[in-house]
Amino acid sequence: VNMAASKRGLSYSDDEIRTLLDIVGKILPIGQEEWKAVETQHNIDWAQTGRCFQSLRKKFNSFANARMPTGDAYCPPHIVEAKRILEEIKKEAEIEMYGDEFEEPARMSTG
Repeated sequence: VNMAASKRGLSYSDDEIRTLLDIVGKILPIGQEEWKAVETQHNIDWAQTGRCFQSLRKKFNSFANARMPTGDAYCPPHIVEAKRILEEIKKEAEIEMYGDEFEEPARMSTG
């Protein structure tokens, strides 16, 4: 990925992608507030890019939702990492939705 400016703004460098994935992996953003925290953290190191949380979320999702190659085809590490982080975010979302404790179904006692 090069840093050349295009009509759509500055493209993401490999270093910036790594930073984004590190931050998303730490915050595990679910809602807008968490994505704003991702934006704040990201812009500490990448202020010159001026990226908003919507742009960062869209970029992350483009990696996380990328189609995996079939067979033994090479899959870029940032795609693999984004998919792993997305699974963590989904788990976090379930915890927020259902509470911290998953209750075991009550077992019938015999005897």
